[in-house]
Amino acid sequence: MAPRTIQKTSGILVALISIALCLHPSPEIYGIYVGSPASNRLLFSLFHASAIHTILNLWCFLSLVFLYPVTTLQLAIAFFISVTAPDCVLFSTPTVGLSAVCYSLIGLLAPVGQGALRLLRYLAFFTPYLVLGFIFPSVNGLLHIYCMVTSIIIVTIQKLLITNS
Repeated sequence: MAPRTIQKTSGILVALISIALCLHPSPEIYGIYVGSPASNRLLFSLFHASAIHTILNLWCFLSLVFLYPVTTLQLAIAFFISVTAPDCVLFSTPTVGLSAVCYSLIGLLAPVGQGALRLLRYLAFFTPYLVLGFIFPSVNGLLHIYCMVTSIIIVTIQKLLITNS
C-alpha cells in the first residue's frame, strides 16, 4: 500500500463530496452561525458559496493533504476544531466552506519546537491570508484565526508533553 493512502483517499473523498454539494441551490442553509442546529456544524465545511469558493478551498485542502505529512489523526482533529468553534467566532449569517479545516491543518503543521524564527516565518507566510479574511465581508476571519491558533496550542501542548515525558 502506498504511503499515506488513507489520508490522500480521504482528501479526495472530501473533495468529491464538496464538488457534488457545490451544485446545491442554497448551501447557506447548511452554514454555521450563532444558534445554528448541531447538524449544520457537521456539514458546513462540505458546502461552499460558489464554484470559485469550492475550487480555492479544495486547492488549499488537497495541497495540504498531498504535500505535507498530514496524518489521519490530524485530519480528524482539524475537522473537530472547526465543527466545535464557539459562537463568539461566528457571524449571525451562515458560514460555509472548508477553509476552517484548512486553517486547523495549517496550525497542526506549524513547526512548533523547531525554533522561534522558523515558527515566525511560518506564521508570517499565512498572515496575509488571515488579513484577507477581514477585508472581504463574507469571509469569517475570526473563525480562521480561532482554528489556526487552537491548532497551534494543541501542537505546543503535545510537544511539551512529549518533551517532558
